[in-house]
Amino acid sequence: LYSSLDPAVLARQAGQMAAAGVDTVVTSWWGQGAYEDWMLPDLIKAVSGAGLHLAVHLEPYKGRTVAAVASDGVFLADLDGRYTDVNAAACRMLGYARDELIGKTIVDLIPPDQVERLWRERQELLQGRIHVEEWTLRRKDGVRLPVEVSAKILSDGRWQAFVRDISERKRAQAVRERLLEREREHRRRLQAIRQAALAISPLATSGGKTDDVLRSIVEQARRLTSADFAGLGIETDRETPSAR
Repeated sequence: LYSSLDPAVLARQAGQMAAAGVDTVVTSWWGQGAYEDWMLPDLIKAVSGAGLHLAVHLEPYKGRTVAAVASDGVFLADLDGRYTDVNAAACRMLGYARDELIGKTIVDLIPPDQVERLWRERQELLQGRIHVEEWTLRRKDGVRLPVEVSAKILSDGRWQAFVRDISERKRAQAVRERLLEREREHRRRLQAIRQAALAISPLATSGGKTDDVLRSIVEQARRLTSADFAGLGIETDRETPSAR
């Protein structure tokens, strides 16, 4: 089952599995406060609502912990936002050694213009809410890193966040936007050419005067090229008329 904090997504996918003949859904559980723990109540509701059974694979087993195996950065902080624990992925993501991150604060790693937002969101987290939002973190080398953060304040008062580097996602979005803009520009040009042809066609097909047709061609060419002015010169000889 796709991991999601959106109950609608879980319900939809549970329904699809039921329609496909699935009887039992298996999910891993890494313990209280883990990402899977957050989604478990909604997962139980979605699976039971679709008439399915739910089997929970209890993790971690010996030698493995949430922090040790997570591909995303895991950050634990106190309510003042001071880091008390991080995993190896968090260190790699930000370019710090673990000892360098422990003791730093969330404010140390975010741009100044996001500090006020941080404290607003902490108040909402204290009310039991879960936030999944995009933030910007500052790496040790000063580079700003776009991330997606799933944050929650645990029952023991620790501020927990699963942090995912979304640099590639952002780059892909930028490329997609550029391609879409090129496509929109291409469509605009095609539409402009079509309108130019429609403007010239009545004169050319209804026996209009040659001067009027040529003037229309020149004007449409000027509009299509966004030129300040345009002109048309005609050169002929006795054997082969030509225009330029």
